[in-house]
Amino acid sequence: MKSFVIVFFTLLLFGNAYSQEVKRFKANDVRILFLLDVSGSMNETWNGRKKIDVAKEVLRDLADSIQKKYPKVTFGLRVFGADFPREQKNCKDSRLLIPFSNKKSDFTQNNFTGLTPKGMTPIAYSLEQAAKDFPNDSNAVHAIVLITDGDENCSGDPCKSANFLVRKKISFRPFIVGLGVTEKVAKQFDCIGQFTNSTDDVSLKQTVGVIIRQTMNSTSAQVNLLDAQANPTVTNIPFTLYDSETGKAEYNFIHTLNAAGMPDTLFLNPLGIYNLVVHTFPPLRKDNIELAVGIHNIISVDVPVGTQTTICNGSAITNNDAQVVVRTQDNSILNVQDLNEKEDYLTHRYTTQVLTNPFYQKEINLAPFTETENKIPGFGTIIATSLQNKRVTLLYESNRLWKKASEWTIGAKPETIKLQPGNYRIVYQPLGNTDTESCKTKFVELEEGRTLTLTLD
Repeated sequence: MKSFVIVFFTLLLFGNAYSQEVKRFKANDVRILFLLDVSGSMNETWNGRKKIDVAKEVLRDLADSIQKKYPKVTFGLRVFGADFPREQKNCKDSRLLIPFSNKKSDFTQNNFTGLTPKGMTPIAYSLEQAAKDFPNDSNAVHAIVLITDGDENCSGDPCKSANFLVRKKISFRPFIVGLGVTEKVAKQFDCIGQFTNSTDDVSLKQTVGVIIRQTMNSTSAQVNLLDAQANPTVTNIPFTLYDSETGKAEYNFIHTLNAAGMPDTLFLNPLGIYNLVVHTFPPLRKDNIELAVGIHNIISVDVPVGTQTTICNGSAITNNDAQVVVRTQDNSILNVQDLNEKEDYLTHRYTTQVLTNPFYQKEINLAPFTETENKIPGFGTIIATSLQNKRVTLLYESNRLWKKASEWTIGAKPETIKLQPGNYRIVYQPLGNTDTESCKTKFVELEEGRTLTLTLD
């Protein structure tokens, strides 16, 4: 902790530190692209009217009413299967008929009302081409509403195309509105986006209207950090949201709960897919988080934690008496924790090492909702003096064996050493004297909190 504080203030004084406010995402514009099936089957009669006539009427009426009330919403229209007869099997029969515009007249002009069903159903190709129809605007939300009466018949992969649109933050996952499609065909749209099957012109208009209004609603989220009993009680942990496509860190937050025990409401850019990293010890990761459009999303992560404290009475952070190294089962360092400081860890088995002299080590099993305490004795102090330069080796007793604790050269200046209580041997010899008989040994029993002054004569 001490070293962290020093580094922090060094950066504050001399570095190029800066702060960045996390802003609530609010769309400046909403763009909705209708992707209309004009393949041969759309010429069929549906509840007494041609499917294509019903679809054109619904789009015209909705675009008119929405744009009157919400001027920031603009519409575009891409059609497929409209230009080449099915016999030619043209699987690139897709074009942007009406670019994004807020002009009501665009949805009543002849090239829209005069569309005649002809060709194939290249849904995948049309979704790929739709990526070019939206402007590059990070402050807008984009949506695609696909209206069709059948499935892909050009051997494309609509699922792959839809995923591309989402991962590249081009648009939301497409909404699919079926015109009386069979259950078998409907299931093929599951991987593309949200599917709704209409039964008549009234339900078609209602469905498309609901989709448009849903797209216009704010998209919010909350992160629930679940304890071992699946309750969202874990908090005060930082987390980062990354763009899953680019790996860029988009948002950084510290998880908090309000007085009612509810986490913060986050207003994120709803376009794209996120990877979440919760900065626990060790960190937790949840990938491929896709926000549902126009609603409040709940993102849950299992975070079973226990608390570890290593207590040493009398030691202080300001003196930097020692620190606790917490290691994982593969012996890698997970965290360096100060003495007498509480820290949460995921419930698991760890090794704690205290960098005393000699160092202390213990295996701990952290359980949820519990605090595990290690207690180690406070240090004692040896002050060694000598009238001449000497080489000194300090040995400590462990399991009836003697091991080296430290080694140094002493001169006219006294040497002060903090040690754990125990039995020690101090072996010393005049510097430069290679005669073994010149080696001497002092036996020391050091107690907690005691200071011994020794003269190495």
